[in-house]
Amino acid sequence: MIANIANGSSAKEFVMRDEILLKRLMHYMMNDSVKLQMAATYCVSNLVWSTEEGAVDRQQKLRDLGVQKLLQSLLTTSDVNLFERYGGDFLSEVLLVKVLKELI
Repeated sequence: MIANIANGSSAKEFVMRDEILLKRLMHYMMNDSVKLQMAATYCVSNLVWSTEEGAVDRQQKLRDLGVQKLLQSLLTTSDVNLFERYGGDFLSEVLLVKVLKELI
């Protein structure tokens, strides 16, 4: 459910207006639960998708909040569960790099 809360224009607007919710997503990105990390990162991916209206503003706000640094820390984690738990398909380096590129 967390992964899909930012799916659609009005949902993205709602999430971006709620700083508490954004900070909660950031918290989930660093949570011990791989499932919460996956869901929160997918949500961020939905928020930063560059082909949709308002993406630049969303990207800047997430950068300002420090999401880019969190994603970079996930790339350098020594926790193999993030990359192996789901066959390396989810929090793979490819997905994280893709989301980071949207934020650069």
